[in-house]
Amino acid sequence: MRKFAFLLPFLLAPLAAFSQALLARPVNFIVEYAAGSGADQLARVIADSVNRNTGATFVMKNMPGALGTIGASALVRSPADGYTIGICSSSVNSIAPSVLKSVPYDTVHDFTFIEPLVAYTYVIVAPPGVGTDSLDALLKLAASKPNALSYAYANATAQVLSAALAKELDVKAMPVPYKTSQESLTDISQNRLAFGITDMGVTAPMVRGGRVKALAVLASQRSASLPEVPTLGELGKPSISVVAWAGVCGPKNMAPEAAAWLRAQIHKARSEPAMQEKYKLLGLDPLELGSTSFTDFVVAQSKFWSAAARDAGIKPE
Repeated sequence: MRKFAFLLPFLLAPLAAFSQALLARPVNFIVEYAAGSGADQLARVIADSVNRNTGATFVMKNMPGALGTIGASALVRSPADGYTIGICSSSVNSIAPSVLKSVPYDTVHDFTFIEPLVAYTYVIVAPPGVGTDSLDALLKLAASKPNALSYAYANATAQVLSAALAKELDVKAMPVPYKTSQESLTDISQNRLAFGITDMGVTAPMVRGGRVKALAVLASQRSASLPEVPTLGELGKPSISVVAWAGVCGPKNMAPEAAAWLRAQIHKARSEPAMQEKYKLLGLDPLELGSTSFTDFVVAQSKFWSAAARDAGIKPE
């Protein structure tokens, strides 16, 4: 090994040069959803941690709309020099082609997948105090009024989960798309919708505040964020347990030294104990892939969600 030790400074030089350049220039961080959304909260805590560790500056750019494809399109069109990154996710990279007739990017080949971050838990919520304080009560109401009730979703992941849930539980209700989960939760809290499927990060605070009622989590086990809420399996219903995921990515063919530096710093940030605590507060679980590469994971997830959307009867619109 000593024979090759002299090579180490030359191998690390590109990373050191990129690190110095990065500290002098802000990095644009594209988030495909609105400020305050689960993806936005995740991006900000990661950016804050990397900033504290390195001094790098991140400029958050929220670009919501079209189930996240507007922001993703902006990301893939950006220069691949390391100064623009974004949140990739199950909605943007795994599901969009199954629910939209036209997606203006290749969900795998137009991205550089830098670092996986988290898995999301989704939860079924209903208005509080209107007689649907349990899943059985909601199902009974839906059965008595076929196609009269409406439910909300705000991203492609929630859209597929909602359709799969409605099929498994034989619920006939009208789907209503929303631009953000916050908007859908506001309408649910005001009894304008019968229920919704939303991610734990934005839902848990409203549940704790009594503004919406959580009926069940769509996972194999209860969430640490709302430990009192049962799973579908615990309620005797068909279990729906999926991986709704998020990570950090950039445009395709990103400069290798840029991707390597960002990967190292983001991995360090997501591994810090303080970050793990923030994950819990946001209702998130670390996404650990083991020996599977991030890109291979995305490819496999695309196949899984495509089949899930087809089985749920969703047709691209």
